[in-house]
Amino acid sequence: MALPVRLPIGSLAHYRRPIRFGMVGVVGATINSALLFTLITWGRLNPVLAGAFATELAILCNFALNDRWTFAGKVYRRPWLERAVRYNAIALGGLAVSVGTLATLIRFAGMYPMIANIFAMMASFALNYTANKRFTFVGSDSLLVELP
Repeated sequence: MALPVRLPIGSLAHYRRPIRFGMVGVVGATINSALLFTLITWGRLNPVLAGAFATELAILCNFALNDRWTFAGKVYRRPWLERAVRYNAIALGGLAVSVGTLATLIRFAGMYPMIANIFAMMASFALNYTANKRFTFVGSDSLLVELP
């Protein structure tokens, strides 16, 4: 009989933000797919143009969710619009990492595309989370209001 594994409460809190960031990513992927389908099917847009619109709208939705939920409770050094622009730039960089990883694993490692895509998404997630934590959702170094 295996004994249950108990993690200290502090360790669970340590993973709260990355888990939330990943959950927001799943929401963004769902939004992207739904918008792409809608824009192509009912909007009769070119699939590439529809993909660009769907991706950008999903990025903006992800930013809003991460700003309000994943990184909630911080006092930021940068205004909302600057955070949104930084988030967008990092997301596009994550896209480049994902596509580059996918292409490399398929071409040079001979990996099946769907398996390679899992590694590509993991690489993109790691870059996006780390970069956004350091450059987009940066909290203030000093308290704006002193509490009694």
